[in-house]
Amino acid sequence: MTHHVRPTSIALSTVLLLAGCVDLGPRDSTPIRFFSADPPRAVDGSEGTANVVVASVRGAEHLAERVVWRGAGPELGFHEDLRWSEPPAVSLERRLLRAFPGVRAEPSAFRLEATLEALEEVRVGSHEGRAVVSVALRRGTGTLVLRRTCEGLAPIAADDGRSVAQGLVDALDRATEAAASAVREEVDRAGG
Repeated sequence: MTHHVRPTSIALSTVLLLAGCVDLGPRDSTPIRFFSADPPRAVDGSEGTANVVVASVRGAEHLAERVVWRGAGPELGFHEDLRWSEPPAVSLERRLLRAFPGVRAEPSAFRLEATLEALEEVRVGSHEGRAVVSVALRRGTGTLVLRRTCEGLAPIAADDGRSVAQGLVDALDRATEAAASAVREEVDRAGG
């Protein structure tokens, strides 16, 4: 007895076979959202700071694209769906350049070095944004005249991405303003 295979049977078998080979695994339906850490307003510049050069600004290695959260103790995590449009250290640098405008690179100028140590959503206790900025101020060719670490805290109003990002931006504003104020005080005290 001869069996005839119908073309529709072959096509259906091929489709089913190919469907089994394609990985349709679980898909996350949550869209990735991007936020800017740039402030909507300029950090206040001040008289007498023209002799400060923003020499270098860097960020801790874990502060890149993904928004960071902090749990209990040393636990850090990264939001799967919240991203910065650029590394937050770039936004810190812009804030410092706004705070110290009109720089003249004179040999006697103060050199400001800054590091963004933390920018994180704190989930333990009060729900808030936290930023930590460390600054070192050197006179002329390298004499260290100030080393300071400044922390900024800001409430996070809700548990959505926009509120988290706004709380972190506000915390970064506060930490930057505290660091800029410390630098201005030292420059004024040193007669710069």
